[in-house]
This record gives sequence, structure tokens and C-alpha cells, in this order.
Amino acid sequence: MGFVCTSLSNTVFAQDNISVNGLFIGKAIIKINGTPVMFFEGDRKQGITLISANEDQAIIEINGKRQTMFLDLSIATEYSKPVKAVPFGQSSAKEILSVEIVHQAQNIATFAVEYNFGENAEDYILIAQTMVNKKAVKHASYNYVPVKVGRHKTHISIGINETAPQQYQSDHILINFALKKTQKASNADTAKITAFVKNWLH
Repeated sequence: MGFVCTSLSNTVFAQDNISVNGLFIGKAIIKINGTPVMFFEGDRKQGITLISANEDQAIIEINGKRQTMFLDLSIATEYSKPVKAVPFGQSSAKEILSVEIVHQAQNIATFAVEYNFGENAEDYILIAQTMVNKKAVKHASYNYVPVKVGRHKTHISIGINETAPQQYQSDHILINFALKKTQKASNADTAKITAFVKNWLH
């Protein structure tokens, strides 16, 4: 079976349509023929082995050949799609405007997030947490999502991490800004909490 890499940012193979929809430390969401599948390092599914993954790239192996993959071009483009630009200095507000579910599987959920950021954005990322009884729990990992100055729409994918029980049910999702280096969240009043009842399974 021959596979052809079309580009570094949009890795698609000739016979199986394969792209990366989410990147995490130690795991990745790989979309195979339109279906997102969660891979942990070492997993082999549908002829694909995930060798390694971090927030920037994933290395997979198919038929003994390794390929380095980055976020799918269509996903990466949406991550930076502006909705309405707000000139720097016009507003100092940091706020999450809306959160909407766009896809989910048993251990993955992807949300469209609209935000406004009026400060120096270079040091910030978006973070996501699941909530149980309206309290945040550290069972979620998320793909690295940089923040830009102005008003933008982006996507954040949430997976369950190693601290999560085999099965648990969330009732809300919390999205907030955080410092990139420390992942320390901004003030609670900048967070957006959205009802999201889901039974999460490993």
C-alpha cells in the first residue's frame, strides 16, 4: 500500500485518508477515513502505530515506515480564523465569549471557543477542564492552543489523562486562559463554564 505525504502541516495518505486532529503529550487524535480515533503511545489500530506524540507533532508508523505528522491543515486554519479583529490597546479585557461542542467520542470532545483577548497574548494558552458536581477535576488533557490579541474563534480538544478513573461522568466543562510556561489559570472571572454531561471512558 503506497502512502504519499502531501505536506508537513497537512499529512494525508493516498489510499487511507489520515490526519491529526488533536495533539497531546503521549497521545494523539488521528482521523482515519473521517473517524477520529484516540491513540496512546504504542497503540496499534487499523494498521497505524503511534510511536510518540507531544503538543507539536506525532510520529506514526505504517507498514514499517515512520511519518511525522502535524495538525491537519483544515484544523490548524480554523485554530487561527479571526471573527472580528479588535485593535491592540482598544480593550484590556480577557474573556471567553462562547463554548460549543462540535464533536465527541467516548474519550474525546472538541469544542469551538470564541474569545476576546486585549493584552499581550504571546505568553498565554487556552486550557480546559472537566467538572464533576460543578468542581474542576484534573482528569482532562487538551491540545496546545495559543491565544491571539483580538476576537477569535478556535477549537480545543479534550481527552482524559492517566489520572482519570476508568469511567466517570462530567457535568460541566471549564475553559480559561493560562500562562503558557506554568499553565496557571487566569482569574476565575475570565473562565467560561458550560454544561456538558458526558460519560467518559478509557
